[in-house]
Amino acid sequence: MEVMKYISLINTHMITKIQTYLPRYLPVGTGALLCLLTLYAFLQWHQDWTLAHQPKSSLITPLDAHAPDFAASLAEAHLFGIPAKETSTLPITSLPIQLTGVIKGTKQEQSKAIISTEGQPGKLYQIGDTLPSGAVIHDITTQEIIFDNGGHLEKLSLPRHKTAASGASVNEPTE
Repeated sequence: MEVMKYISLINTHMITKIQTYLPRYLPVGTGALLCLLTLYAFLQWHQDWTLAHQPKSSLITPLDAHAPDFAASLAEAHLFGIPAKETSTLPITSLPIQLTGVIKGTKQEQSKAIISTEGQPGKLYQIGDTLPSGAVIHDITTQEIIFDNGGHLEKLSLPRHKTAASGASVNEPTE
């Protein structure tokens, strides 16, 4: 019971002190806050005004001597992807190899091809690898590989199997 009276006395004393000092310091604190807010608003206005009233010549930078180089490098950047290579005119190889699978990577150097030679189990190859026949793999697409065989490009496509009922191709690669 005594503790409750003591806490009540402390609370009453604190409320009295706050009521005494609050009217004295509240206008000073409010005035200081308004001054800082006004100063901040003025600085923001001044920055915006300076930016809006700059001479137009300082906003526009003239083209320099490197602009033609930039345009040429932009054209070579392949912004919309590398166009597909025309492989329909390449001859189909006569080498005794068979393409049994293709793993197309997101980057060209990640692509792999599974090639079997003369009925043996398939081996994994990538661009730049040399086949047992001496041909060097030049490109791997989703449906075929292109390789350099003695100085000219040839292609080897994935085999397509027809179903008896529908005549549709089975094992066609999808992109």
